[in-house]
Amino acid sequence: MNGKMVRTTVYLPKDFVEAVKLEAMSRKMTLTSMMYEGLKKEIRIEPKRKKRMVFKTYDLGNPKYVFRRADAYE
Repeated sequence: MNGKMVRTTVYLPKDFVEAVKLEAMSRKMTLTSMMYEGLKKEIRIEPKRKKRMVFKTYDLGNPKYVFRRADAYE
């Protein structure tokens, strides 16, 4: 879940809430996270994908001098 949360009131039947609490406990989740995951699957919210960075490249042509390893020792 993201860090920004909003508190809201939802009216649900008591037996439904108890069943969800039991299922959440068996999965070692909180009631909030159980409801969040279920709603997220139902309305198919996909996490935002980061925009891919594309760097421009430029052709600088052929080099005038080709540096060789042996040149470093002269």
